Amino acid sequence: MQMHIDYVIAQYTAAKRDTPDALLMIEEKLDMTDYIEEGFGTGDDVVIGDGVLEVIDLKYGKGVKVYAKENPQGMLYGLGALSATELMFDIHTVRITITQPRLDSISSWDISAEDLKKWGEDVIKPKAKMAYVGEGELVAGDHCKFCKAKAKCRAP
Repeated sequence: MQMHIDYVIAQYTAAKRDTPDALLMIEEKLDMTDYIEEGFGTGDDVVIGDGVLEVIDLKYGKGVKVYAKENPQGMLYGLGALSATELMFDIHTVRITITQPRLDSISSWDISAEDLKKWGEDVIKPKAKMAYVGEGELVAGDHCKFCKAKAKCRAP
């Protein structure tokens, strides 16, 4: 856990150097209802400084290495954090970071705020609408082992 804590403190300290009113949000409920009806998540840590919003997600398991690049959960959390703070900060970059202390891994990936919002509008919003009414494509795979609904899933 110390690796994760040290990383968050370092990112927040760096943000404070550049932006005196930088913000650190811990275990923040993130509202994603602009894209997913009734959608929300809890961001482990969000650091916001001048121009950059960083979502830092702690993964404590050691069975599967998780990468930040194009990580849908991280991107959704980025959308929620962006919606909550973009009126207070001029954010141009959203950084998704995943720390996995038990694998000694930190993975980060940047996307422009504009591209993230486009992904939310063009990809997430239509799929979420379909899923909400029980439509859409069900895709089974290795990811299913983490799903809370796997016992009731209709995926082939």
